[in-house]
Amino acid sequence: METTTIVLVLASMCAGAVLVLLASAYRSLQAKVNVTEYTIEQMELQKQVEERFNRLYNDVDTRVDSLIQMIDDREEEVEDVLDEIRDMIDTTEGRIDSRADKLWAEIEKIEETLNK
Repeated sequence: METTTIVLVLASMCAGAVLVLLASAYRSLQAKVNVTEYTIEQMELQKQVEERFNRLYNDVDTRVDSLIQMIDDREEEVEDVLDEIRDMIDTTEGRIDSRADKLWAEIEKIEETLNK
């Protein structure tokens, strides 16, 4: 009976040690799984951040291109208006020169008349 008791005590101690080892292994695996889950979550979060950045970058790039196109269009409109103004100035200068020539001709006629 003493032998049985000793065997039972030793078996209980071994079983206890095995349970402690199993619990330790379980905690170690659980920590590794948590780290793996954390790493996966970090990778997913990084991917989401990159996708959002790319969307924002593309949106900004599209808007910049749109603004550049609008500026180019306005520049063409301004050039057209400036060309029209230059044409008006040239026409006005031509009229002024023509009228000045007529006035000088009249002045010369008057001077000739006065000198006679």
